Amino acid sequence: MSAIPASILAQHIAFLGKTGSGKTSTAKLAIEQIVRADPSARVCILDAVKSDWWGLTSSADGKRPGLPFVILGGPRGHVPLHDSAGKAIGDLVANGSLPLSIVDMADFGAGGLQKFFNDFAPALMKRMRGVVYLVLEEAHEFAPKERSGIGAETMAIHWAKKLATAGRSKGIRLMVLTQRTQALHNALLGSCDTMIAHRLTAPADQEPVKKWLKANVDKATYETVSASMASLKTGSAWLCSGEAQVTELFQFPKIATYDNSATPTSRSGEHAVKTAPVVA
Repeated sequence: MSAIPASILAQHIAFLGKTGSGKTSTAKLAIEQIVRADPSARVCILDAVKSDWWGLTSSADGKRPGLPFVILGGPRGHVPLHDSAGKAIGDLVANGSLPLSIVDMADFGAGGLQKFFNDFAPALMKRMRGVVYLVLEEAHEFAPKERSGIGAETMAIHWAKKLATAGRSKGIRLMVLTQRTQALHNALLGSCDTMIAHRLTAPADQEPVKKWLKANVDKATYETVSASMASLKTGSAWLCSGEAQVTELFQFPKIATYDNSATPTSRSGEHAVKTAPVVA
């Protein structure tokens, strides 16, 4: 499969799979496809924990610039970011002033992700114009099924659910990523029209996927996908879309940008971004 169908990309999508299954690479492939097909496309990536997305800004060999994303925060940020900047960033993403952004939250302290997100999400919803693809990496950090007691967690779940249920009508197209489907709030997975399921071996992580399948595909498809879920090769995934009536097993190609999650990396893949918004 060389491209994800455009009809799929217009929906909310869940990218699921255990660590090392190819989940994030497939999501990056989708973003590469979106940006290269439409240079005016807008994408905001909320990178919650591991600085997984900076490789988009570099070529595959790490020697040339990749896609023109601005990285906010994190160890490779083009500009620093504080957890109090959520509203400002939400406004910039909503009005198009920050068309391609990676919001790296790796350096936030405890509760910082929720603080940022609780200001970002309502600003985005209120001022949204046009269409933006919003990636939630480690989505269970934004909307956990079981709360861990961190302050502002309840409101983060509220806003994640609001984005999932009401965001599409405002032009927000969600891409939800998680390796821990058992920890993700049911409302987020349930709001996704399409599921791209990589390898999942733990029965507890398979269960939410099976529930989604029962609601969206026929019995024969359900049984086929369920039986193969634990043995899928890296980079291979089931693409299931109830709305688009697509259920196929694909081996996704390698990404064209730098695969920083494949091996230990140095800072050689970085490049300077000449223009970037000032973040307070």
